[in-house]
Amino acid sequence: LAKPIQLRHPFIFYVGHVAGFASIQVNQKALKKPPFAPAYDSIFERGLDPDVLDPSRCHDHSRIPTQWPTLAQIDEYVEKCHGEIFTNLDEVQKQNDSLSKWARDGRIHWLAIEHEMMHQETLMYMYLEMDSTFKSPPPTSQRAFLRSTSSSGGRDAKVIAIPAGKVQVGAHFDAIPFGWDNEFPAHDVDLPAFEVDDIPVTNEKFCEFVRCGAYEDKANWSEESWSWKTRTGRKHPQAWKQMDGDYYVKTLFNEDVSLKDFAGAWPAFVSFSEAQAYARWKGRRLMSEAEWCRAAYTSPSNDERKYPWGNEEPTKEHGNFNWANWAPTPAGSHPLGKSAWGVDDLIGDAWEWTSTPFAPYEGFEAMETYPGYSADFFVDENDYECAHYVLKGASFATAAQLVRPSFRNWFQGCYPYVWAKFRLANDL
Repeated sequence: LAKPIQLRHPFIFYVGHVAGFASIQVNQKALKKPPFAPAYDSIFERGLDPDVLDPSRCHDHSRIPTQWPTLAQIDEYVEKCHGEIFTNLDEVQKQNDSLSKWARDGRIHWLAIEHEMMHQETLMYMYLEMDSTFKSPPPTSQRAFLRSTSSSGGRDAKVIAIPAGKVQVGAHFDAIPFGWDNEFPAHDVDLPAFEVDDIPVTNEKFCEFVRCGAYEDKANWSEESWSWKTRTGRKHPQAWKQMDGDYYVKTLFNEDVSLKDFAGAWPAFVSFSEAQAYARWKGRRLMSEAEWCRAAYTSPSNDERKYPWGNEEPTKEHGNFNWANWAPTPAGSHPLGKSAWGVDDLIGDAWEWTSTPFAPYEGFEAMETYPGYSADFFVDENDYECAHYVLKGASFATAAQLVRPSFRNWFQGCYPYVWAKFRLANDL
């Protein structure tokens, strides 16, 4: 029942949610079968993402019980959910041609699989925030996991000029085996020239922002971000701790590592609000979603790539994702993952904030089996205070399956727990 992030459910919800959601999608939404455990479905179908600035505001979500079922009861529910899914594998195939296009050709199963992949990562955000007394580190020491990723300092970023040009954003529905509704349809964007740093902002660089007092300067923050910062008493990013006059970075297995001596070259994990404040301090900005895609997937010869490094399938040599490490790595430490423009670390270590509010592409069509997946979080043009912003790329805990050009992550600008980095850009 631990609830390390108060804006989320306790862990016990997720024990039943992943399997319950999968069963509901496959058996009820796709195959139109009646529920076998409606009371449990009403609890475990959907999580919650309340407004950070006003938690009383929240999208439609499952009922929150006054008392959660026991772990044994949830385990029994999960087993039945899995059983129903496997029992109906052949039925899904038989009914393929009559299914919604969102469920056809195996898409409904990919939906369930990718949903679980995403929760494996977001559960780690919660695990990081847990009291250490509840954690059981692996037998090998934390230092063994971190040794290859440690670095006390890093190099300065190089500015890369990217000329004006066109980029495809999003995907054509039939061009990929599965995509979430917000990834469609594909469309071209014409962009003016811009400049972008080849590496993300590091802990060392962000620490300069904090130590010099600029983090406490209201002029660097938007009105809503400053309100959030002051209300929460925030003095530094959520991923940091301050002890004995130094800053430390939290890691998964109970060990806080010195920013100065150990984690200075890691990308800084910050909220959008903090990233934007730093960029304003530097007189620069973040890339838009379309600019990020151009920096990642195009080339000086105008070829489009499947990945920043080319068309070779992702490996640990290309970036720190798919649990290649249990922590970030120093910025710029995966040269084989560079884009054709020479931009590093577009995939891996952390998701990357863009300046683009999460909104539908023109021609958007909601998924029939899960219509609120994206639509419930699209930006309200009349209310940017609780806006979600698009993130691209991947973190060290992101499954390789999700490393595709069209995949869009999104979080509220003031949500401080996501593993997200940023880099600086400017107009040319």
